Amino acid sequence: MGKRPVIGVTLALLSGLLFSEAFSYFPFTSSLFILFVLLLERILFRRHIIPVCILIVWALGFCLHQGVSTPSSPNALRRYIDQGPVKIVAEVIHPPQHADNYVALQMEAIALFSKNTSHSVHGFLQLYISKPEIPFEYGDQLEMTVQLRRPNQYQNPGAFLYADYRDRIGRHSVARLSHFNRAKKVGSGGNPILKVIFRWRDQLRIKIKTTMNDPSASMLMAMLIGESGYLSEEVREDFTKAGIAHLLAVSGTHLAFVSLFVFGLSRWFLLRLPERLLLKISTLKLPTQWATLPTVFVVIFYTFLAGGKVGTLRALTMILLYMFSIWIGRSRDTQISLAIAALLILLFRPQAIFEISFQLSFIAVLSILVFMEWWEETGADLKTPLPLEGKPPLIQHYILHPLSLLFISSLSAVFGTAPLTIYYFHQLSWVGLFTNLIITPIVGWLYIPIALFSGVLSLLIDAFPFPLWHNQLGSSLYDAVLFFSNVPGADLSLASPPLFGILLFYLTIFSLMIFKKSRRAVFYTTASFFIVFIVWGRLRMPPEKLRVTFLDVGQGDATLIEFPNRKTLLIDGGSPRAGKYALAPYLWQRRIRNIDTMVTTHPQYDHIGGLPFIFKHFNVKEVWTNGHTNTTQTFRLFKKMVLTSGAIEQVITSERSSIHIGECELFFLNPGKIHRIAFGDLNNQSIVFRMVCTGHSSQSISFLFAGDIEVETEEKLIKSRVALKSTVLKVPHHGSRSSSDKAFIREVSPQIALFSVGKNNRYRHPHQEVLSSYERHGTKNYRTDQVGAVFVEVGERLSITTFIEQKLRYIIWNKAILKQEWQNLQKVFS
Repeated sequence: MGKRPVIGVTLALLSGLLFSEAFSYFPFTSSLFILFVLLLERILFRRHIIPVCILIVWALGFCLHQGVSTPSSPNALRRYIDQGPVKIVAEVIHPPQHADNYVALQMEAIALFSKNTSHSVHGFLQLYISKPEIPFEYGDQLEMTVQLRRPNQYQNPGAFLYADYRDRIGRHSVARLSHFNRAKKVGSGGNPILKVIFRWRDQLRIKIKTTMNDPSASMLMAMLIGESGYLSEEVREDFTKAGIAHLLAVSGTHLAFVSLFVFGLSRWFLLRLPERLLLKISTLKLPTQWATLPTVFVVIFYTFLAGGKVGTLRALTMILLYMFSIWIGRSRDTQISLAIAALLILLFRPQAIFEISFQLSFIAVLSILVFMEWWEETGADLKTPLPLEGKPPLIQHYILHPLSLLFISSLSAVFGTAPLTIYYFHQLSWVGLFTNLIITPIVGWLYIPIALFSGVLSLLIDAFPFPLWHNQLGSSLYDAVLFFSNVPGADLSLASPPLFGILLFYLTIFSLMIFKKSRRAVFYTTASFFIVFIVWGRLRMPPEKLRVTFLDVGQGDATLIEFPNRKTLLIDGGSPRAGKYALAPYLWQRRIRNIDTMVTTHPQYDHIGGLPFIFKHFNVKEVWTNGHTNTTQTFRLFKKMVLTSGAIEQVITSERSSIHIGECELFFLNPGKIHRIAFGDLNNQSIVFRMVCTGHSSQSISFLFAGDIEVETEEKLIKSRVALKSTVLKVPHHGSRSSSDKAFIREVSPQIALFSVGKNNRYRHPHQEVLSSYERHGTKNYRTDQVGAVFVEVGERLSITTFIEQKLRYIIWNKAILKQEWQNLQKVFS
């Protein structure tokens, strides 16, 4: 297996885990692929070149994934999801994560009560308590009655499927309590040393929060102790655009800088000991080896002071392995340390392979290590650089050489992780090359060490020391981030590339570097891949047919109409969260950068809340409103964005003449003349319009977009004798019983009814009597909370598909396996 057998073993385990995931969707295809590989090996080499031990490790990876991904035990907590209220006992396994209006607890279930008896259960849940401060801590065992739910997710193309992601990493359940008094402490567990450290952590949080100002306080809490819940969306977005969002979570970057800082300082101090003492300790271990001891202590302490999250524990594992190799005087092969760290983590937690932080951190480190080794062997030796003419050797050694190493490592990490960040977040930040070269070292060498020193000092006094200095330092840091994030085109928004393209990128680039191909070959190949990624992610081909997408934005509305003539019309934008995590990702995935017309049916939170984010990231040309205003913060922000964007605003009433867009004609039915109304009557002033499209068929297809109108306006529309009959109806007011009167349903007579609702919403929309009314009329109902986004295409006939229908599904073994696999294959290549 070569000089580095542990790397081969790790790769075998990784491939076994990944193959097992593919096998869950394509059992026959993936099995045929393995048989083909083994047969090809036999034909080409006339013998087996893959060692038996590698095959065994590969099989172990396969079995590990199958074991953790299937709830085989009847005591699995996930079996009680959506089964009504359950009484459980669960232990807090991580320190609480705080935000301005809630606290999140990561918990492991211990017991479940049923019919006055209890039995053991196993599984994890995340508990949200709607209070910013609670009396619970790490190790507490709590008894409570909760409803276990699957986490909500926006089921649209391009959106990050949060619930599916948590399923893959083994975190299936969430629960909520309105107050901490609904949970009772019944026991205590956990590690007593960790309890002390986590209490210090909470004291730090409170002291920083009460003595410093935002955004410096929230940034410091995120970077020092891993409390990122206080960060505003603006700060997160600015760091993301600047390409350094990783600094806002304590990660391998932070631990690496702390370990280097402490190791260098310890070694410097040891070398300046009295000569006799230095010689005496050097007979046992060299100063470099002794320096590992304080480094290990500080890094372990900092890891748990930052919350001991999975990402930091991974980095800690690698640093400890590296320090151990120094201590025993063995070769410091960082690639072997990385492989051992990955191997240990995946053996104890196979689901970690699907965690984004695991993928990004290991790809970043691997890219740096492979790139640096390849760079050294294909050019000048970086360790002993040739002095430049006119440059003193000291400047060359202490300034130019470290800067060149820093630039090369930044370059390799940015390009190494870029395909994954495009895939998961639709972002490619080219300024990250410079911010990781400038800001990351400042954070690592200055900001974090000073903050850590102040944090330790604060444990001895009643306040966080030097708050004015920290405020100024944080403010200066944020100003630097703003400078880079405001650079025009600082980040490119792209459609996610296909997974096979990402896999091909890594296989090709790493192979070229491992086999020591020329720098020109590597750079040209890398550039070619990124040109393909950018063209793929930006080049938009207009739809051949009219396409109307009713998006899943939770409890709210958002509909996108794409016309064959490249025009786009967006109706509403959901809540602020939906605008960022549901609507914008779908637009990026559709490669849409311009919104020709934005329609806001009425100025309420669940209809216009997400639109400010759209204004920030897309070019909006025209905005249609109903002319009504209110004093909410949501509306003020929306109005500000309309004014600053330069979009043309038009007030729409029923007196407006019809408008032609391509082969469609829009007829405006509501509201009437603008007049002062009460805030509670905004629903009835929604813009209502009917869109009639001819398309390629002999019969026209019509859509009725009814906003949030209620029975009063429905009756008014019927009495006005305007044409209401429509093929597709966006059901008014999310299917509330205050709308969808039987006379209105009869007048519209829709074939298809779309209910835009959030899963488990507090209003219990859509109401059952409304659903029944449409069903009795022979209408086919679609609910975004059940099927996700609904796609309607108008060509020679009406075509309707849903997001759920497009998703790959795990194979169910007691059904027709070949049929299921064929359906999955069709979805991949459709």
